[in-house]
Amino acid sequence: MRFAIAVALSIAAMPSFATTVPSASASAAKAAATGIPAPEAALAERVLELQSVRIELSGTGTVVSATAAPEVPPSIRSILETAVRGWQFSPRQRDGVAIASWVNASISLTAVPVQEQYRLRVTKVSIADYEMDRMTPPEYPAEAARARRGATVCLQVQVINGVESITGLWVDGKPAAKGDLFARSVRKALPSWRIKSFDPKGSPYAGTLMIPVMFTADRTIKGADDSDAGAAKPWADQCKALMPERVGQVRLLSTPEGALL
Repeated sequence: MRFAIAVALSIAAMPSFATTVPSASASAAKAAATGIPAPEAALAERVLELQSVRIELSGTGTVVSATAAPEVPPSIRSILETAVRGWQFSPRQRDGVAIASWVNASISLTAVPVQEQYRLRVTKVSIADYEMDRMTPPEYPAEAARARRGATVCLQVQVINGVESITGLWVDGKPAAKGDLFARSVRKALPSWRIKSFDPKGSPYAGTLMIPVMFTADRTIKGADDSDAGAAKPWADQCKALMPERVGQVRLLSTPEGALL
């Protein structure tokens, strides 16, 4: 099951990045000659849809391969893959030993006019080293729903041989109190979940991870299977802050934010 958050501007509406845009002087001259106001929007920055790239890492954190998701437009596919191949990561660890692995990068982009052409600026990169193969969402506690009360649940899970067990549970940043309605709902739902790695073979994930689940006051639930999960969200960042440093997950060492591609 997937949860989606709409993005305002589709990349499909963008002009090709090889296409030049009218210069300010040309637009002004045309406006003077025709009396038609200059199309200022032609030079405006444009926010694009979130793009996804699957990355194979060596045991040293070097990128072995980078493959853009099928839905990434052809006009920016090679640009993204080339950029990602130059990034450096800290490798994933298992029992304290660095290992090769697969991760997924969710990349937020803005198209900016540079010298009469559009260039891509990286505004946000989020890295995940697991995905939800199956996730039955927790039930919204009826008592909380009636009171229109929401909460952010941070669930630390240990995965061994495809079996998940809870090793930590926080509600709104604090350890879950005994009998907490939201914590109980998440615990009940966990056995129906299946977590796998980004390995193309779909092998089970092995390791410790933090899963954020947000219950909002309008009785919707967003979780690890959110299609926009890689985007910047305060509730997801809140959960990451609780993650113990000893957990050997992949981290992005490069700082691509702000770079023009």
